[in-house]
Amino acid sequence: MRRFALAPIVLSLVFALACGGDTHNSPPPPSVSISISPTAANVALNQTTQFDAKVQGTSSTSVTWSVKEDNGGTVTSGGMYHAPWIEGTYHLTATAVADATKTATATITVTATIKVTAFTAFLETSQGGTSTPLSMTPVLGMLLADGTWQAAPIIDPTTNAPMDTSFSQITMSGDGTKVFASQPLSGPGGQVTWHIVKFNSDGTGMTSH
Repeated sequence: MRRFALAPIVLSLVFALACGGDTHNSPPPPSVSISISPTAANVALNQTTQFDAKVQGTSSTSVTWSVKEDNGGTVTSGGMYHAPWIEGTYHLTATAVADATKTATATITVTATIKVTAFTAFLETSQGGTSTPLSMTPVLGMLLADGTWQAAPIIDPTTNAPMDTSFSQITMSGDGTKVFASQPLSGPGGQVTWHIVKFNSDGTGMTSH
């Protein structure tokens, strides 16, 4: 009789193990993935285009943005890309903060809308600027093949706003890649010396002479 009394207990243990005793079959957590939109874009010189990135598989959807090529333009923390003044093909990368190994890349082709025949530069007063003794915003212009004129300010890469400067003269190299600015400074005995600054047309690489 004792042998048969144990049978229900043994069967109950077997049933419990078969139905829920094994905890190793739970599904793995979802992996992090990231996508970028658009994946390709054509952008005119010195113009902006908005990009978006979507992160899945995690509650942290933040991304960091970067441009692969030097002097290939700039991008804000919100994905707003600002093209350089130099034609070329550039690559914009979004990286998931939750997993830095997960990236997505867009290919950007920067061209002039119409073939540029000449570059020039001029200055206009920037109202409310902070530079002294007077505030100016350097503005670069393009003379296009059809005779029309396009102009835009130089964007300061540290502020993503038009550059504010006290330089009184500004010129541009013939190929449109370099900008030279000068500022007169008072020296001993009333002599005037010139402060010369050179930088790339997208605002980077500034050097002083």
